Amino acid sequence: MKPVKRLKRKGISILKANIIFIITLVIVVLIWYGSWCMIDENIPNLTNRGTFGDKFGFVNSLFSGLALAGIIYSIFLQQKELKETREEFIQQNFQTTFFNLMKNQNEITSSLEASVFKLTAMKVENPHRYIGRQLINFFSVEISAVCKVFESPFYYYHDPNEELDPYDEPLDEAEFNERFEAALIGNVARNYSITRAKWVEYRNESNHFNKAKIIYKTFFNKYHFVLGHYFRHIYHILKFLESSEEEMLKKNNDWNREAEIIKEYHAYGQFVQAQMSSFELMLLYYNCMNFEQSHRLMVKYGILDNLAEEDILIPVHNGYQGITLKKRSELIK
Repeated sequence: MKPVKRLKRKGISILKANIIFIITLVIVVLIWYGSWCMIDENIPNLTNRGTFGDKFGFVNSLFSGLALAGIIYSIFLQQKELKETREEFIQQNFQTTFFNLMKNQNEITSSLEASVFKLTAMKVENPHRYIGRQLINFFSVEISAVCKVFESPFYYYHDPNEELDPYDEPLDEAEFNERFEAALIGNVARNYSITRAKWVEYRNESNHFNKAKIIYKTFFNKYHFVLGHYFRHIYHILKFLESSEEEMLKKNNDWNREAEIIKEYHAYGQFVQAQMSSFELMLLYYNCMNFEQSHRLMVKYGILDNLAEEDILIPVHNGYQGITLKKRSELIK
């Protein structure tokens, strides 16, 4: 809960208590005055009234009863104040844990590291080292390359030991580009162990989302040792949000407050999303296709709401189980 909202609710509670106290005070004065008038009217003879103090004997009993009622009411207010204080303490603990988890997630992202090979001029270069979000950006290129292997109408497999550029036969630019493109696709197939049988399986699959799962599994199997911890920690953050939200809803009996709680936790989910680049969101989209629990939480907290349709591999992958991506022009309105 935001501090401003807590102060606002607390101020309203104090105002209500003050109003009740003033109303109670007015009622007591009216009863006291009415009692005085009633005795004067019904017993006009002073000699029959007894001592002056006896005139207020039953009123004293009334005040004693009201005092007891006041004590009971003050106990009720204290209990309510303790409950609100306890809720604030729980919320503060939640926020501390949540932001520590977000800090850990950023540290995990920054510590990502891998060495990869690239094909240049039909030769495999020495490994290139990527770190942090630079590696995430490279992964988005890699998964696109895997997609290109499967989407290619022909199966290519590049053997780096095979001479692909025979200089004794001159090639024009178009032929060279065609050979080079085939070598690039073939090199990705070799690096990711994409066999002809696996390529045929993909080509025979009619469901676009099942095809997307094949692409992602092929990519993830190669780099799971790098990305596994990253994705598990994001899932842990969202699971923590859900557990805290359910605990708050369970303790709450106010329907209006329930809607406020849901809105608050959705805002925390949006904060998680705000820490991620579009490349991270793209990988999360394909990751949640293969992990249903992660998919459920992604939908619940709208983690992929700002992922543009142009950022996924193929437009037909859009619309997976409740996740409908918008075009970038719609997101920036």
